[in-house]
Amino acid sequence: MESPTCVLDASALLAYLNDEAGAQLVEDALSRGSAISAVNMAEVLSQLTELGKEPEDVSNELQRRGFLGGTLAVFPLTSDDAVVIANCTEGRKRMGSLLVIAPAWDWRSDSGSEP
Repeated sequence: MESPTCVLDASALLAYLNDEAGAQLVEDALSRGSAISAVNMAEVLSQLTELGKEPEDVSNELQRRGFLGGTLAVFPLTSDDAVVIANCTEGRKRMGSLLVIAPAWDWRSDSGSEP
């Protein structure tokens, strides 16, 4: 996959998987190429486990649809990343937490600026 066009959080991927409001927007983002942190992916699988779904089944379904291993990249999260995310919390509160899709940029780059 080339560079992802957006970054999904757990609520966005859950909206897609549960066919909730915003699911089509997330599906479009997934089709174009997206990223999610391993922490958010674990949260998605954990929440679906609470609903009686098997994590392996969800993962396999995402692979079958061409997302995992295809257009959805799962990235590790570093402590520096956690600081950047925490600094974004206030903006997220203003936007609401139902669905968060952010433009992708590499916040690990030296410039720290978006493409």
